[in-house]
Amino acid sequence: MQADTGGRFAAALGFVLLLAATSALARDRTDIVMLDNGDHLTGEIIQLEHGQLELKTDALGTVYIEWPRVSGLSSSVVFMVENLGGHDEFGRLAGGNGHLTIDDDGRLTDLPLGDVARLGPVRESFLARVRGSTSVGVNYAQANNVKVGSFRFDAEYRGRNTLASLSSSVDTTSSRNSNTNQRILIDYSERFFLEGTRFWAVLGSFERNPELGVDGRPQAGIAIGESLRRRSESDLVAYVGLGANYESVDASGDNRANILGIAGLDWRIYRFSIPETTLTSSLKVFPYLSDFGRVRARVDVTLQRKFTRALSLNLSLYDDYDSRPPGLDVVNNDYGIVTSIGYTF
Repeated sequence: MQADTGGRFAAALGFVLLLAATSALARDRTDIVMLDNGDHLTGEIIQLEHGQLELKTDALGTVYIEWPRVSGLSSSVVFMVENLGGHDEFGRLAGGNGHLTIDDDGRLTDLPLGDVARLGPVRESFLARVRGSTSVGVNYAQANNVKVGSFRFDAEYRGRNTLASLSSSVDTTSSRNSNTNQRILIDYSERFFLEGTRFWAVLGSFERNPELGVDGRPQAGIAIGESLRRRSESDLVAYVGLGANYESVDASGDNRANILGIAGLDWRIYRFSIPETTLTSSLKVFPYLSDFGRVRARVDVTLQRKFTRALSLNLSLYDDYDSRPPGLDVVNNDYGIVTSIGYTF
């Protein structure tokens, strides 16, 4: 019952946020994009991310422009502009000939377009600032009657000095000869940006993994980190911190509270091509301080290939490791490969 409740909660949370995010109203399409060949396009600048500018027009629909082809921008709307060094500027946009002028109520900042990592309008509502994706997959093997269902949801909210992210995954495995097994993972983090590319973060998560003997594991922590290598098409982030969790263990009933260290790497690579490809990967390591010698680790890798602007085919791999799992008659390592169809909003 607990597994079903957790799965329904994660799915419902993703569905509600998806509907809310897609209901955001568009503004007037009066922004101007100047191209290196002298052409001008008028529309609504949605965002610059991973090396391409998204522009919504009345005549052409939504177009995606490779950033090196842009020679200038103009908009009367306040934008957030992030440079490769991690510093944010806020203001209205102007400029050309490879430069961007940011007007913050009379304070002008000039920035070469090649130094811009990403930009987007400062939207008034919370829901209009949410970006993310969701995916669903089903696999079936007739030989052993094994059915595998998966659900993924990821969302990001960018404020003036913060970046909040929420991700959830539910993987359900059932077969004729065994009980239904449900793996649940919900991760939340909020980064508060400091000088340059440094930040401190609040971390929270909930896990359920019967293969490792864990009925439920809420965890919270804090960390400091930095973007080690930021480019328009990639970003490598590292962080370390301290956390605590409480493990509810199945069968043995050996519930316990723990203090642990936190170390992580997040790496995202984007390639603009047909089809567009995004590779996201993360590694988290948790050395236990209250149970010395025990180490947990988690690897998540997702390859996304878009076949339309909103729909994609996803291939995901996860691997959970625990050197001393708390349950009885359990494994040290749980891994899986999931294929799914995704929708980006």
